[in-house]
Amino acid sequence: GIDHAARADRRGLPSLLGSMPSPETVPDGVRILIAGQPGSAYPEYPIWLRTHCESVVRIGLDPVDAQDVLLLLSRSTTEMPPEDLESAARMIQEVAEGNTLASVFAVAEAETSGTLNELEERLSERKLHSGVHAYYTTIWESAVPDSPVGISAYLASVLCILKQRATGRLMHEAFPDWELPTPEWDAILRKLEPLVVCEETGYRVRHNDIRVFLEQELRTDEAALQRVASLLADYYMGPTAAPFFR
Repeated sequence: GIDHAARADRRGLPSLLGSMPSPETVPDGVRILIAGQPGSAYPEYPIWLRTHCESVVRIGLDPVDAQDVLLLLSRSTTEMPPEDLESAARMIQEVAEGNTLASVFAVAEAETSGTLNELEERLSERKLHSGVHAYYTTIWESAVPDSPVGISAYLASVLCILKQRATGRLMHEAFPDWELPTPEWDAILRKLEPLVVCEETGYRVRHNDIRVFLEQELRTDEAALQRVASLLADYYMGPTAAPFFR
C-alpha cells in the first residue's frame, strides 16, 4: 500500500514516492495500478493522487460487511456450530465497523472460540471495539506482563528484523543473558496469537501492520534495537545457528 510509503517518507526513509512517474510521463498503452488508503490523510502523496486528475481512474472499496465476514468464517477453522456463523458474522461486523484488519483478527479470534459467548467475551477483553491499535496493545502487554523490563523490546525487535520464524529456542540461544528457558519464550510467543501465527518452523507475524505497530513502539528505544541487531548478528555467525544462515 502506498500509505506505507507515505509513512516511511514522514520518517525520512527512502520510499516509493520519490520514484513514482506522474501520469503525463506514462506512455500510451501502459497502466499503473496503485493501491492504498485515500489521499486525504496523506499530504505526502503526489498532488495527482490527492486531487482530481483526468489521467487517474479511482476505484473505491466499500467497508467489510457481514457477508464478507461470513465468507471468512466459513473458510476458517472455527469450531463454532454452523448455525451460529451468521450471528458471529454480524457480531464481528458490529465490532470491526467495516475495518478489514479488525475483521480479519476477529475471525482469527473465532478460530479459538467454541461459542458466540466465548467470541463476544474474547473480543471485549482484547478491546477490538476500540480499534486495532488498542487491540495490538492489549495483547502485547498481556503477553509479557511479568517479564523483566526490556524483554518486550527484544521480542519486538526480533519480530521486526527477522524473516526467519521466531522460536523459543532461537530467543533462548540468541539472548542467553535473560536466562529464560526455551519453554518460557515459547509461552510468551503463544500468548501473542493471533498477532503471530504458529507454523511448523516457528512463529511469523500475521500481517505487516503488526511490524508497523512494533516499529512505532521501538522508536522510543533505538538503543535496544541496535543491541538486538548486534546480538542476532553474533548469534547467526556463531556455531549454534542453523547452517543455512551462516
